[in-house]
Amino acid sequence: SILATSDSMVVLTSALLLFALAKLHRTQAGVWWLVIGALIGLGMNAKYTTAFLGIGAALWVVAVPIMRRWMLRTWPYLGALIAMALFAPLVWWNAEHHWASAVYQSSRMAVHQWSVRYVFELIGSQIGLATPSVFLLACIGLYWGARGKELRAAWALLLFQIAPVYIYFLWHALHERVQGNWPECVYPALACAAALAVDVAVSRSGA
Repeated sequence: SILATSDSMVVLTSALLLFALAKLHRTQAGVWWLVIGALIGLGMNAKYTTAFLGIGAALWVVAVPIMRRWMLRTWPYLGALIAMALFAPLVWWNAEHHWASAVYQSSRMAVHQWSVRYVFELIGSQIGLATPSVFLLACIGLYWGARGKELRAAWALLLFQIAPVYIYFLWHALHERVQGNWPECVYPALACAAALAVDVAVSRSGA
């Protein structure tokens, strides 16, 4: 909420998406895939970077043993159909307007020169917008989650909701400036990773 941007809706959809993925893992109820698909479709209408959250969800299913069974069930594919149906009006609008937004966004991927200066700007902006304390706690939470076997599934969920977005924007920052709010869809996952760090710290202290 530090900056008011036209794409702030994606923060809401990414937060709800993370919640739905967590509920899917906890309940193993297939109906959550329909919610996940709807949120990905709505998020894609808000900002194309939501696609990275969908990729992250797919990677999470492959990486976590208990989730792999869903690859052979109908629910995830029904969710994918819902996502495509909700995203279809935007595709239709683009087709009717010479693929305006698709061309605009894809033009950002053109590399004219390589530089590391924007990488440091990106890192600084993310620390600032997430707030230094939350960003530091999030890093600690991801580190502790990787080391704790009982936290592995939760850690993997947060990691795969964060890593694809930052990997892309770090690559993007090698040739063009990345505005600080562009990776904003990861902020709910960063906040949960920070909460994970606090929870682990409390449990270790015996408080």
